Amino acid sequence: MSELLAQVDVTLGTTEINEPKFFGYIEVRASGSATVYLPSQACDLERDIATRFLITKFLGLPAHLFPDVLQATVYDANGEEQA
Repeated sequence: MSELLAQVDVTLGTTEINEPKFFGYIEVRASGSATVYLPSQACDLERDIATRFLITKFLGLPAHLFPDVLQATVYDANGEEQA
C-alpha cells in the first residue's frame, strides 16, 4: 500500500466519523496531492478497500470492479455537490 500511496502522492489519515455505511473521504489539495481519511474504527480490510476505491475515484479511473455498495459523492471547493 505504501508504494501505491507514494506513486499517486496520497497520504493516509483517520477521522472520528465512525457512522454505519461511511468508509472515508479524500481531501485533494490545490497542489494535486491528497489525503485519504478513514474511520478510526475501521478494520484492516475495510481500510484497504476504502483506500483503493477512493484513490481510484481521485484518479478518475473506472470503479466498476468494486462492489456496487461503494459509492462516492464529490464536492467542489465550495462544498457544492457535483453531478
